[in-house]
Amino acid sequence: MLDSGEYASQEALATKLGVSRPYMIRMIRLTLLAPDIIRAIVEGQEPRGLSIEALATGHYPEDWPGQRAALGFPEAG
Repeated sequence: MLDSGEYASQEALATKLGVSRPYMIRMIRLTLLAPDIIRAIVEGQEPRGLSIEALATGHYPEDWPGQRAALGFPEAG
């Protein structure tokens, strides 16, 4: 939506979705997680104690190996 130019700004998209801009930014950040981490979460195989709330509000590295280490996932094989 943002990358296609459908909405000119994060504020416009947040308004359209009926959420606050900070919330939307936290959710967009989740798209930067390593694909295997996303897959594990969708399949219910995430490490104990890891929640969407923790991911959305927590701090973790941008690089995928760092994410795996910080969030308790095994290294990708």
